[in-house]
Amino acid sequence: MRVVVLLIFFIPFFSFAQQKEEQLAAQYFGNNEFEKAVELYEKLNSKNPESPYIYENLLICHFKLNQWNEAEKLVKKQQKRFPTNEYYKVDLGYVYDKQLQSEKRDKLFSALINQLNGTDAQTRQIANAFQKRGYNKEAIQTYQRSRKINGGNQSLFAIPLAQLYGTEKDLVNMVEEYLNEIQSNQQSLEEVQGLLQQYLSSPKEFDILKTALLRRLKSNPSQDAFQELIIWLYVQQKDFENALVQARSLDKRYKEEGRRVMELGSLALQNEAFDAAIQIFTYIKSLGADKPMYLNAQMSLLDARRQKILYRANYTNQDILTLEMEYKQFITENGKYYFTAPTIRELARLYAFYLGNFSSSIHLFNELIDMPRIDNRFRAECKLELGDIYVLKKEEWEDMLLYGQVDKEFNEDPLGR
Repeated sequence: MRVVVLLIFFIPFFSFAQQKEEQLAAQYFGNNEFEKAVELYEKLNSKNPESPYIYENLLICHFKLNQWNEAEKLVKKQQKRFPTNEYYKVDLGYVYDKQLQSEKRDKLFSALINQLNGTDAQTRQIANAFQKRGYNKEAIQTYQRSRKINGGNQSLFAIPLAQLYGTEKDLVNMVEEYLNEIQSNQQSLEEVQGLLQQYLSSPKEFDILKTALLRRLKSNPSQDAFQELIIWLYVQQKDFENALVQARSLDKRYKEEGRRVMELGSLALQNEAFDAAIQIFTYIKSLGADKPMYLNAQMSLLDARRQKILYRANYTNQDILTLEMEYKQFITENGKYYFTAPTIRELARLYAFYLGNFSSSIHLFNELIDMPRIDNRFRAECKLELGDIYVLKKEEWEDMLLYGQVDKEFNEDPLGR
């Protein structure tokens, strides 16, 4: 029983003592007192050789003190302790590099790459070990060698290879590897798009992707992921006309009846590419009134035309009158319902703020407020806008009444404040 008690107290004490030694060693290390730090880290490494933190700091201490033999001995000792850990094999070359023994380093790295067995685990561990020490070219050679062993499968290790090429500023090979990944796994498209955005920004860089993509599309015309990617690329370049050509092709192939193209039109509108948006929505509208996107295309087309006119500083009164006529034609064709309410509100705003026709604006806003099945928040927004119009008319009683209604209904919401 006494032995058990002693063990219970001894283990926490031993752990606490080692923790204090680690703290002291770290303090010496941080203060560049490497002679003191190396002594403690050598003791700690012998007690806890599996700690990467202790090993790394001890190796750095040897470098700082020009203790090249000790650094080499440390790495070789770790290799014997952990013979399956590829990191220490790379680290021996790293020590040779620090000693400016490039021939020994290159010979060791070459042998390490040539001795690959092609398994995923070993390949990644060696490549990661190279990458950790800044040997990106050797990491690339590792993946390429393993790919060759596995029959030249171009999709194998495509993502890590692409990232290594990106780090090395080799954008041509980076793009090719990302396309290899997409070709074998279309589900990775969104991930690849996000990764590409980290490296491509200038027109010249995007052209590298465009050239590679068009070549792939020529040899793989039915590869949907490549078409999706080139649409994404054209959107990045704000080339919505060419994006429309590709989107229309996919839309027709899968009989999506304008849904895919509608998304593209929305992106064009968000980017203030008004002419492109008008072209896109006009195309969807041309598919016919029996198609599901017809009403949305009508509303979006009006919105694009409105924004194009109003965002120009030099619009004329005739421009506004033409826009009014188009809104009225839309309402005549589609009626006044909850699903056409957003467009009706735009006409009400047009009357109030651009044509000075307060009576028509008030009439439309009142119709919207009383409309069945209208969303409560939308109704409240209409009340606030109607209140603003009464302010312009200096009818204070009416605007206070409307503001009060919204405040009461949305008293816990920013809308009611």
